[in-house]
Amino acid sequence: MKFPKSAYIAGAMRGMPLYNFQAFADVAMTLRGYDIIVYSPAERDMANGFQPHLALDDPDQHFNLEEAFTWDFWAIAESDAIVLLPGWETSDGTKKEIILAQGMGKQIFAYNSGLLEPITPRIEVEVTS
Repeated sequence: MKFPKSAYIAGAMRGMPLYNFQAFADVAMTLRGYDIIVYSPAERDMANGFQPHLALDDPDQHFNLEEAFTWDFWAIAESDAIVLLPGWETSDGTKKEIILAQGMGKQIFAYNSGLLEPITPRIEVEVTS
C-alpha cells in the first residue's frame, strides 16, 4: 500500500479521558515513522495552551475553540489523507471532518493497532429546517 505524504489525524476528543490526546500522540508517532507529515489537532491544541486535564468551560482553560476548528479545516485541506482513530464513529466532529475530506477528494484511512486500512465511510447527514 502506498502511504500518503501527509495526513490529518481525526478522532473523538470530547467525552474521552484527557481528550484522547494519548491516542493522537501514539498515531502521530507511528505515522512519522513512515515519513508522513502529520497534522494533529491534539498537538496543535496543546501548543496553543489547551490543558487536557481541564474542562473546556474551566475558567483556567485559555483556549479558543473557533480558532481550533479553523485550523482543523485548514489542516484537512493541506493533507493528502485523514487517518481515523478507533472509535471515530462516536464523534460528531470527526464525522464532519470526514464529510469535508470526502468533499475534497482526500484518502481516508482507519488506524487500528499500527495498521492503516483505506476505507470509505458512509456518513448520514441530517438536514433540519
